[in-house]
Amino acid sequence: MYIMHGWEGKIPEDKRGALEEVLSQDPRPAYHEDETRKYGMEFAGFDIIFHVKEKVLYVDEIKKGNLTTKSKLL
Repeated sequence: MYIMHGWEGKIPEDKRGALEEVLSQDPRPAYHEDETRKYGMEFAGFDIIFHVKEKVLYVDEIKKGNLTTKSKLL
């Protein structure tokens, strides 16, 4: 999974490598292939909102927060 960059400045430097590793594993449910759907997950006190198109993961939004589940479909 290729991850588009540009989000790195929104995450503390000591957490970036771990987040990139998680995102590279494609954290979507295995049965989802909808390129128009956005997904959300909590990571180190941040809400990570992303979508995947043509095997490229795009981080749409990163904000301080806490989704109610580890991986939540939006």
